[in-house]
Amino acid sequence: MTAPGHQGLEALAVEGASSVTKEPRAILDVKGAAAVLGCSASHISNILNGKVEGVPPIPHVRAGRLRLIRRAALMHWFERQEESSHQVQMAKE
Repeated sequence: MTAPGHQGLEALAVEGASSVTKEPRAILDVKGAAAVLGCSASHISNILNGKVEGVPPIPHVRAGRLRLIRRAALMHWFERQEESSHQVQMAKE
C-alpha cells in the first residue's frame, strides 16, 4: 500500500534518478541512458544535442531541463548504430 500523497511514485520513477524499485524502467533520464550504454552522462548529453560528429541524436523528450528517453528507443537507436558501423566496416574490406 502506498502512503497518502505518494500514489503512482513507482510509475513516475526514472532510472538514473532515485528509483523506487529495482525493475528496469521503460523511461530513462540522461544518467540512466549513460548507465545502459556504459558511458558518461555528459557524452549522452552531447549525443542528444547533436554534438557528436557522425552520430545521430538519440530520440528523446524534453520536460523542462529533464530529458527523457524511452529504453526501447535507446535500444533501437543503438541497433541502428551497430548496423551502420558494420556496413562501414564491410565497405572497407
